[in-house]
Amino acid sequence: MIILMESVKLMEEGKLQGTGKFIEVETQDGKKQLEIPETIHTYAKWKELGYQVRRGEKSEIKIQVWKYRGKTQTDEESGETIETGKCFMKVASFFTMAQVDAIATA
Repeated sequence: MIILMESVKLMEEGKLQGTGKFIEVETQDGKKQLEIPETIHTYAKWKELGYQVRRGEKSEIKIQVWKYRGKTQTDEESGETIETGKCFMKVASFFTMAQVDAIATA
């Protein structure tokens, strides 16, 4: 939701393009049509989806997101494995579809 709302804001500022597709959202003033912004992802997510960010491309889209860092510990007394972790805010860089190329598969 954080990324969607930031994308809409960036689209209104002219930094992102719209897709021409609309969704209906409920606001305090009632229902309204909202244009869906172009797709943005982090470097790692584009790579996971089979794309490579072009060499030299810079991210102009920075969004603060929540990130979870987990770790496992073994309780010395019981020998149980305990999952612990924490959430923290991080500034993530996002890239648009215009900044990536599909990775060729052989």
